Amino acid sequence: MSPQAKRRLIIGGAVLTVLLVATPFAWREFKQQRAINLAEDARILLEDEEYGAAWEAAKAAYALDPKNIEVARTLANIVDLAEPNKAPALWEGIYELSGEKADLLAWFDSVMRLENKADLARMTERLATDLPDASEALHRRAQSAIIHGQLEEGIQLSQQAAQAADASADIQFAYVQISQRSSDAEVREAGLVWLRQMAQRSDSTGLKAARWLLKAPNTSRDQLIEAAEKLANHPLAEREDMLTEIVIRRSTGEQSMEELLADAQALFTLDDPAELVELGRWLNLQRRSSDFLALVDFETAISRRDLFLVWVDSMAYSGQWEALQQIIERPRLPLDPFTIVLFRARIQDELGNDRVSNLIWGQAILAAKEDVHKLTFAYDYASKLNWNEKARDVLERLALLPMAQRKAYEKIIELDQSTGDMTAMRDALRRMAKKYPNDVSVANDLAYTNLLMGEDIEASAETAYRLLQESERPYLANLMTLALAHYQAGRSDLALEQLYPLAIDWSEVRPGWRAIYAAILAANGHDKESQYIMNGVNPDDLLPPEREILKNARK
Repeated sequence: MSPQAKRRLIIGGAVLTVLLVATPFAWREFKQQRAINLAEDARILLEDEEYGAAWEAAKAAYALDPKNIEVARTLANIVDLAEPNKAPALWEGIYELSGEKADLLAWFDSVMRLENKADLARMTERLATDLPDASEALHRRAQSAIIHGQLEEGIQLSQQAAQAADASADIQFAYVQISQRSSDAEVREAGLVWLRQMAQRSDSTGLKAARWLLKAPNTSRDQLIEAAEKLANHPLAEREDMLTEIVIRRSTGEQSMEELLADAQALFTLDDPAELVELGRWLNLQRRSSDFLALVDFETAISRRDLFLVWVDSMAYSGQWEALQQIIERPRLPLDPFTIVLFRARIQDELGNDRVSNLIWGQAILAAKEDVHKLTFAYDYASKLNWNEKARDVLERLALLPMAQRKAYEKIIELDQSTGDMTAMRDALRRMAKKYPNDVSVANDLAYTNLLMGEDIEASAETAYRLLQESERPYLANLMTLALAHYQAGRSDLALEQLYPLAIDWSEVRPGWRAIYAAILAANGHDKESQYIMNGVNPDDLLPPEREILKNARK
C-alpha cells in the first residue's frame, strides 16, 4: 500500500469515527433545522393560499421538532383553519411551553371559534386568572359575557379594556359599539363621550371617530353641526368628509344649497374631466342635477363615456326624457350600440310607452344571444331600475351558460329573497341542487327553505342531520336548519338543545336566523331572551315565513 493510500485510509477512518461519535447530535441539529425550514415553507405557502401544501409542510415540521415554539405556532395557525376542533389542545400545549400572552389569546380564540358556551366559560376564567388587566384579554372576556347573555357585564369589561393603557383603536371602537346596546341612557352616553375624546386625535383613529360621531344616535342639531365641522377640519380629512359637512349644513338648515354650492365646487378641479365626473355624481345624489347641466354642455359630455353617462343621469333626474329621446339618436355618442338600445327602452318606459319599451328590450336581449358580458350588463341595468321581471329573465338566460351559471343562480335567489317570492326561490334552489348535487350549501339552503314553507319536514331534517354528520365542524347554517326542522315537527325542546349551548353573539347573526332562534326561545318559555335576540332587527329584513313563525311563537 502506498503512503498516499495509507494517508487516505487513516483520514477516512478518522472522519468516520467523528461522524459516528457526532451522529446523535448532528442528527438532532439536522432535524431541528429541517423543522425550521419546513415551518417557514408552510408560512409562505399559507400566504400564497396553497392551504393543502402548507398543511403538509407544517405537520412534517412539527413531527420533526414538536418542542420548537415557532414550529408549533405555525402548525396551530393552520390547524385553526383546517381542523379547528384540534386547535385548542395544540394552543394549550404551546402556551404551557411559552407562557406568552399572545399564545393564551390564541388559545382563547380557538376555543371561541368552536362556539361551545361551557368550554368558553372555562377558558374565560383562565383568561381572567392569567391576564386580569390586559386590554386584549378584557375585550375577549367582554365578548364572552355578551355571548352568555350578560350584556351589562360585557359593557363594563369592554369599558375597562378601552381605558387600559395598551388598548388598541379597534378595542376602543368595540367599546363604543357595545355601549350603544345598553338600555341605560347613561351607559350609552358614556360610550359616546369616549368616542368624542377619540375624535380629538389627529391621526387616522381620530378621523374614524369623527366619522362615527355623525352616525351617533340621538344627536342634536347643534351636536351634528359641530361634529361635521370637526370632521371637515381634521388634518387627515378627505374630500368626501368635506362634502359630508356641506350636506349636513344643508340638511340642518344651517345654510342653503345655493350658498354651499360654491364651496362644493371648489373641492373639484373643474377643468379635469375625471373630476367633473365625480362632481356630477355628487350633485345628482344631492338632487342638484341642473347645476351639473349648467356646468357641462353636450359637446363636453360626449368627450368621454363616464362623463356622458353622468350627464345623461342628470338629464334623467331633471325629467328631460323627450330631449333625451332626441339626444340618444345623435352620432358620435361615446356608447356602444347595445347600451344605446337599452337606454332607448328606458326612455320609452319613462315616456309611458310600455309596449314599445318591452319590445325594444326584448329585441336587445335576443340579439345578445349568449354574450355573457352583454347579458350581465343588461341584468345590472335592469336591477338599477328595479325592473325585477326583466332582471330575472336575463338571469334565467345566464343560468343556461356554463361560465355564468353558478353566479346567475345565486343572483336569482337573491332577487327572490328581496321580493319575498318563496316559491320561486325554492324552485331555483331545487334546480341548483340538481346541477350541484354535492354542494352542501345548496343542499342546506334548500332544506331550510322547505322547512320555512312547512314542506318536506322529515326529509329536510334528515338532510340537515346528514350534513352535520359529514361536516368536520358544526356550521351555524346546518345547526339552524336542524333546529328549524325540530321546531316545525313540534320538537321545540330539541330545537333549543341545538342552539342554546352555542357561544354566539346573536347580534352579529343574520336577521332571519335570529328570528327563528327567537321563536324557539319563545316556544320554550324564554320570552325575555326572545325579545332580546330581536333587538335592532328590522322586520322588513325577514322572509315572510320567518316573520310568520316568530309571530305564531309569541301568541
